[in-house]
Amino acid sequence: MAATRRSVTELTTLTPTEKRVAEKIAAGLSNQEAAAELGMQPGTLGRHVMSIGLKFGVSSRPAKVHAALASGQAPTPEAPDTVPAFTEDELLLLRAVATKSDNDEIAAAARIAPALVTTRIRDLADKAGALNSSHLVGMAHAWQLLDSETTTKPDTSASPSPAMLPGHRASGGTQ
Repeated sequence: MAATRRSVTELTTLTPTEKRVAEKIAAGLSNQEAAAELGMQPGTLGRHVMSIGLKFGVSSRPAKVHAALASGQAPTPEAPDTVPAFTEDELLLLRAVATKSDNDEIAAAARIAPALVTTRIRDLADKAGALNSSHLVGMAHAWQLLDSETTTKPDTSASPSPAMLPGHRASGGTQ
């Protein structure tokens, strides 16, 4: 049987459960906290978080939050009415946290030393009143500091094999 080619929209459309998971992690909840609120096991929630990343081609938790929010598939979390007075350097770091997947990439995009990334992100989250970097990204969306223009787009030049698609189950033998 020939593989059916799926559109970018189909490949990046979150399931209803993935949308609820994205909402919880955007609010700063841990896997354990989010799983408890959603009535599932933490491992199951972790698989949904992983699937969100696969669909958008990102691996960091904040980038998964950003992709889900920027695509309009998850609601932004509540944030204080007053936006902190972020400097241009802090906004650059915020954008890097939302779109990059590791500390080296964040450091390069934010133009800071890799050794400073963790501390600077923690300081930025504290300034915003965020629980963690994923919550920081969620709050930044609520304040309209991030938009869909900064979303990481999946590479569509090659069609993924069915085994790479979330929800695919390999079948063995003949039918």
